Amino acid sequence: MKHKFTLVINSGRSGSTYLFNILRKNFATQAYIAHEDIPPRVSLPQKYNRAYDNRLIIEILKDRNLMQYFERWQKQIESTPVIETGWTSCHLAPVLQYLFKDKFQYIILHRHPIEFAASRSVMGNYHKETFYRKFHEISPFDQRSIYPQKQAEWNTMNHFEKCLFWWYVTYSEAFEFRNKYSEISNLEFSSKSLFDLKQTKVLIDFLGLDITGDLDTNVSRNSLPVRQLETFPILDEWRDYHKHNDIIEFAESLGYTFDDFYLEKKMSKYKLKKAFSLFRYKTKYWKVKAMLKQRIQSLGFK
Repeated sequence: MKHKFTLVINSGRSGSTYLFNILRKNFATQAYIAHEDIPPRVSLPQKYNRAYDNRLIIEILKDRNLMQYFERWQKQIESTPVIETGWTSCHLAPVLQYLFKDKFQYIILHRHPIEFAASRSVMGNYHKETFYRKFHEISPFDQRSIYPQKQAEWNTMNHFEKCLFWWYVTYSEAFEFRNKYSEISNLEFSSKSLFDLKQTKVLIDFLGLDITGDLDTNVSRNSLPVRQLETFPILDEWRDYHKHNDIIEFAESLGYTFDDFYLEKKMSKYKLKKAFSLFRYKTKYWKVKAMLKQRIQSLGFK
């Protein structure tokens, strides 16, 4: 029997951790279930995306830091299906189909772009005071960017808009891949459908997993930590999505709608509501706390 390698193509903050937790809780003995096995400093989303030329793929496979993860999956698939649910490998779909050939299949998992961009913004991505390194923050200046035309407006975009661009690129590349390799088995799925048991069972059936008894969905949904909400809260940046008709039209083609009253309510959970939260935000409480912790540790204290 040929075991399948399944890549869940997603932008992150889109239900992939919830999916991973469901699969791990219910099917850990049936498959190797991974979540972000390859860190972005190795998978290099800015560099290794859209590798449709075999010569480019061969060059990428010379990267030993990356190849060690592929080899682990290749060894694993000899005895069990492999499912990678995390976002850090989604741009590697062309490389993975080259490696796994007819064993390769994929799921496109997406979420409303405004909700995604809010959740990703609160993580600090593209923020001027972010503590993230830049390995994974894609931009229109990347060598093989699918939307280089966005370069002209990039420096005027706020961090929320740039997160929106991240969503746009992820799924534009996903559907570009599907168009180029129409013969590869795939499933398109919205994150909202993960909370519908009947729809989730469709996804599980696609993965070839056997459900015995009731599906246990009592797992973590990867809520945003308070630290993030009080460091990078959503203010009114989200309203600038109106500037991007190209992204709106693409999202509408996936079935998403844009009603500001509805979106305003969605954004409320990313905003500061309590006085002490506002105080921590204004005083940069979490940043100061982290700096003090590092200072104490540098002096030899735990």
